[in-house]
Amino acid sequence: MAESSASGVDFFAQGALPAPRVTAEEATWIAGSRFGIDAIARTLGSQQDQNFLLRRRDGEQPLGVLKLANPAIGLQEIDAQILASELLAAALPDTRIATTLTDAAGMRMFDLAETSEGPLVAHVVRYLPGETLLQRGYLSSAVTSAFGALAARVSVALEDFEHPGLERVLQWDLRNGSHVVELLLDHVPDEQLRDRVERATARAAQTLTRLADTYALPLQPGHFDLTDENVLTTAPRGIPFPDGVIDLGDLSVSWRVAELATTVTSLLHHPGAEPHTLLPAITAFHRIRPLLSEELDALWPLVVIRSAVLTVSSHQQVALDGDHTHAATGLEHELEVFRRATSVPPAVMTNLIRVALGEQVSVARLPRCAGALVDRAPSCGSSATSPRGWSNRSSDTVKLSRCHTRCRSSLAPSPSPRRRRQRCRPSPRSGSGTRPSSPRRGLGIRPDRVRGLSCSRTRS
Repeated sequence: MAESSASGVDFFAQGALPAPRVTAEEATWIAGSRFGIDAIARTLGSQQDQNFLLRRRDGEQPLGVLKLANPAIGLQEIDAQILASELLAAALPDTRIATTLTDAAGMRMFDLAETSEGPLVAHVVRYLPGETLLQRGYLSSAVTSAFGALAARVSVALEDFEHPGLERVLQWDLRNGSHVVELLLDHVPDEQLRDRVERATARAAQTLTRLADTYALPLQPGHFDLTDENVLTTAPRGIPFPDGVIDLGDLSVSWRVAELATTVTSLLHHPGAEPHTLLPAITAFHRIRPLLSEELDALWPLVVIRSAVLTVSSHQQVALDGDHTHAATGLEHELEVFRRATSVPPAVMTNLIRVALGEQVSVARLPRCAGALVDRAPSCGSSATSPRGWSNRSSDTVKLSRCHTRCRSSLAPSPSPRRRRQRCRPSPRSGSGTRPSSPRRGLGIRPDRVRGLSCSRTRS
């Protein structure tokens, strides 16, 4: 095996990572000449590398998946991914992990292969049957909760992993998110979308900079691509509970909470998904891998940053590789993810997360009109398992965002010398009701004074 340097890929030094363009015929030859696998290769989707399903020539039985790394990725980085997958397989015996196959002599199928695209790191991983959660459409709260728990278990398992192949600078590392958006923003052709992405990123980055300057957000190795595209299910009893993990291509060191942010972001494009419907995934993660208070403050800004990075990166990859690429097929999903991630102010979503976890809420950050949504947000034990269960909740997030905007504008200075103030009064629909004996925990406002309130502006 060839020698490799200790330093890994640096996205900012490269500027772009176009995928290699090895044909299926050449991949068939590589599998046979390098690893002794007599098979026929079929192209699978990928963004910055290439994957090929290897099947027997005399039938349909899968033999494995041949992975060809991006030319900028070295042997040391792939070695780290191979060892991390084996660590996960040992730590999570109930979860299927795509580990690297071994040959008859017990040697891992892993080497530097000469190709028409130049030398590429190649290895063959175990084929996992089933389908990705990306293909499953609507996901119930029970499934999203199981997904969050899986992300937490992976985070715990990789916590103490050490390898020189972790030393890399990735565009997917959310610590670099605002810089990636700045670098790639011009690839977005729509001027209005460009402006929205730039403004949302700037606001989220401001929060993250404040947190990073005030606290040392915990760092650790992680998968950092545990998305609905890299988690598989065999759908036992017809329910798509996640039970398989593939593709450790983004293995690196980053903020611990970024593991959860990446997972949550990937769920936002599914039918019926809104920011508040993902609370079960967050709660399940926190139960296994408790997050610090400052990590909770960073979570939703990181979701916004991740959605912005996906948007600009996909536009760049389409420009590099053409409309037929994997990035082109996922572009609509990622635009929807960005729209939903930014449909609620991060401060509002942060407090909804804190309420779901039983944590203290900052009253100053939560608009008084938000109480109705807090009361309606699903708990981690919600029994809703079909789209019908969410039929009355799908627009709550949008309503909250609009109410938040109205409340803020009502406090803005008036052109008149007299200043306006906000006063919430019961709407005709709210009724008199009875007040509870104690206020809702952490909100600092009484739920009976919030449900059915309408925001009005009155002169003092």
